[in-house]
Amino acid sequence: RDYLNAAQTDRMYKPAWALANFYIRQENTEKFWFYARKCLEVVEPRRLEPVSYNPAPVFDLAWRITQDAQEIRRKLIPPRHFILVDYLDYLGAHALVDPGADVAMDLAGYADPDDNYCLLNFCERLINLAKVKRAVNLWNAMADRGMLRSERLDPEHGKSLSNADLKRPFERVGFDWRLPQAEGVLQNHFTDTGEVRFEFSGDQPEGVLVLYQNIPVVAGGAYRLSLRYWTPGIDHAEGLAWQVWDLL
Repeated sequence: RDYLNAAQTDRMYKPAWALANFYIRQENTEKFWFYARKCLEVVEPRRLEPVSYNPAPVFDLAWRITQDAQEIRRKLIPPRHFILVDYLDYLGAHALVDPGADVAMDLAGYADPDDNYCLLNFCERLINLAKVKRAVNLWNAMADRGMLRSERLDPEHGKSLSNADLKRPFERVGFDWRLPQAEGVLQNHFTDTGEVRFEFSGDQPEGVLVLYQNIPVVAGGAYRLSLRYWTPGIDHAEGLAWQVWDLL
């Protein structure tokens, strides 16, 4: 009764949070969902801390009640942009990548460049967990909405290499080129000419990876990579090679 009276007096986060906790202990799921959602409807963006609250504990309670991601989306998550960002971070941190991929696609629909960091890191997580189709779908959704300066990927029709002409800055995550740091190697990327240049000091490791990209392919498909390079100042460059690894 006191909690309900408090909620009538103060319609902000704390009374709703107290009632959500109360009803989950009473196993009254209908009222839990009502007050848990209210928490997320009134909570302010995290950037307003300390006057705001971290919504992660609300997500924790929901996942204690059910493992049905669709039920949680339907009953708990309001259509608020920053809540989707927080929820995607939560799902990624808890290795809930399949429901996270659905949230990421919805988040890409806002086409907010400020979400790029969150979305690209989730795309990377999908790649590392061999959820390649979902990763490609997310990458393409971001490209379609102008969040990435990238063409669509379509491995079934041979479009697997991103930024093939090297004329855009590298995202260095997802399906774009990476330039791993290596001792004894100086790196430069010239977008105007579409060149990447490496200077080897002679003290670099015997085997050194200087440039790579994750690319989606279709099992049994045939792919051809064409490239041009030159090696001024190196008489014999037999050690320079492209290599292909199967990350799956």
